[in-house]
Amino acid sequence: MKNSIQFSAVFFIFSLFLGFNSCKKEDCSPTTKNTETVKKLFGFFAMGDISSFLNGSTTDCIFDVTGNQILNPGKVYFGHSGFMEFLGDLSKKGQPTLLTPIDFYESGNVVTVLGKIEFTEFASGKKCKVNFIQLWKFNSDGKMIYFKEDHDNRVCE
Repeated sequence: MKNSIQFSAVFFIFSLFLGFNSCKKEDCSPTTKNTETVKKLFGFFAMGDISSFLNGSTTDCIFDVTGNQILNPGKVYFGHSGFMEFLGDLSKKGQPTLLTPIDFYESGNVVTVLGKIEFTEFASGKKCKVNFIQLWKFNSDGKMIYFKEDHDNRVCE
């Protein structure tokens, strides 16, 4: 319950800050350099091209998935080896079946992404859905240096 309240509060604050409900869909997601990089990284991840995904990040990148509902509880992973550890941990807990980024917002070197994830939880066999908010931070060379993901409470069928 506490995580749900924290996520809801964060989502509400981001919604207000970004004018989430105050613009037309086509005006809400401007395309900029870092946003394009995030879209490419989503594509690499979705295709299972982990090498290309990691090439888009620094070797000491921080992957903070403490709010990941598939891992439950998530944790912070460090560097490329940490990301590979994350994938290993993820593969033991559940199988993502759909990853849908919906809105992208860029401010300086940070891209915020709102979207949905659907996954099958291995322990229960249930299909679950969550909304996510992600923060992607980039250095001046366009490489990801920080990734943070939080989910709202899972809804399982």
